[in-house]
Amino acid sequence: MTDTKKPVMARYISGSFKLSLGIKSAYYKEVDGKREIIPGHRVNFEEGMFSTDSEELQAILEKRPEFGTLFIRIPDSESEQETRERMKPITEKEKELKQREAEIERREKLLNDKEGGRTDTSDGDSLDGMKRDDLVTIAKEMGISPELFRVGIKNEDIKTLILKAREETNKEKAAAFED
Repeated sequence: MTDTKKPVMARYISGSFKLSLGIKSAYYKEVDGKREIIPGHRVNFEEGMFSTDSEELQAILEKRPEFGTLFIRIPDSESEQETRERMKPITEKEKELKQREAEIERREKLLNDKEGGRTDTSDGDSLDGMKRDDLVTIAKEMGISPELFRVGIKNEDIKTLILKAREETNKEKAAAFED
């Protein structure tokens, strides 16, 4: 009597509804003197979900660098809905951070345009030449405590606070992707 092991169905979920991963690349091969294309293989997540009972494919997926970040395996004990709910805070926080950053950049650009300054927001130079009130507004919008803006604080110190807040925002983004 042969021992046949029933394949285990693995379910994967992604925050991206249309995630597509290349598993095996297509390539050319010469067959009987003719050059033929050997098709590759892709895994396509439909509505953020992918299921397979192939142990080989499961091993390939779980060794990919995207595993744990772009997609995860749903535990057998957990329903699809439970997993989606667990992932929701991560995707919502990511969206919130993007919206917050876009709004800050939009306001900085408006302020720079109004003052005739540069519109580059990638570094502290974009803050040069801005009026104190504009710097304070940007800093407050970035969540920097208004108590820090007493009369004696220098514009350079406000710029430093803004740059540190930007750095923290970037760290939050990175942490959101790592979780």
